[in-house]
Amino acid sequence: AEANIEADRQAILDLERGLFAAEAAGDLDAWMNFIDDDPVWLPPNQPAIMDDGKSIWIVRRQQDGTWRLSRAIWNSDIPPATFP
Repeated sequence: AEANIEADRQAILDLERGLFAAEAAGDLDAWMNFIDDDPVWLPPNQPAIMDDGKSIWIVRRQQDGTWRLSRAIWNSDIPPATFP
């Protein structure tokens, strides 16, 4: 069981690295290879902002044993816009 936990941990770290690498390269096809078949995106009430915000990613093991991003929620550390 310990070996399986370590293998799962490594697979999830590889998933994270792959997602970030595909995003940095602007490679949507590669990025989509890491996404679950029915993902749910939960951004704040505006388009996503790249900053030092906080996020939670939930990954799901697929039938073939691979891991894919299934749910994502994040928020921004940038203060919301104020209106007069």
